[in-house]
Amino acid sequence: MYLLIIQLFKNEYKEDLYMALSSAGIQYSTYCDGHNLDNELRNSLPLFSGLFKSLEEKQRYATVYFCVASSKEQIDAVAEGFEIAGIDWKKEGVFRMIALKAEIVVDPEISDASSVL
Repeated sequence: MYLLIIQLFKNEYKEDLYMALSSAGIQYSTYCDGHNLDNELRNSLPLFSGLFKSLEEKQRYATVYFCVASSKEQIDAVAEGFEIAGIDWKKEGVFRMIALKAEIVVDPEISDASSVL
């Protein structure tokens, strides 16, 4: 099992992400809105203004999704879902995906104890 964290930088692709997750068999995603810390520091403290790239080069906001994937194949299928839809997600900087191996997952949907521990 993997904890999949996706930072969606372009909200116009929210439906495409949902379709990619669904087609990969990933369900029950949770999301929250986030702010780019670099830009927050630049805007609130002038001391940091020269240390970061300009606002045009970095996104100010991101929607962060948390999902559980059962395999690496499911994770790969999310990116493939964008490619199937004809979206060049790498070039357009649509999202960033991070997968963390989970040692223990306690989930009432999983009936086989061996897949939990």
